[in-house]
Amino acid sequence: MHLTYLLINIFSAIVPFLFSFYPAIRFNNHFKAFIAGNAIASACFIGWDVLFTGQNVWGFNYAYTLGFK
Repeated sequence: MHLTYLLINIFSAIVPFLFSFYPAIRFNNHFKAFIAGNAIASACFIGWDVLFTGQNVWGFNYAYTLGFK
């Protein structure tokens, strides 16, 4: 039960990741742009999450996480 959030993230990412190597899509040629765009978006959303969890606007149920705070 402690792995619920982690497993949801892994299973929601694994299928698109595997299909990115499909020859007709050839997404693997664009990983640099993907990583750059993902880093920018992640910085915004991680900052947002840190701010709001610090203000107790939202939080995480520790019964479903690995216990890191």
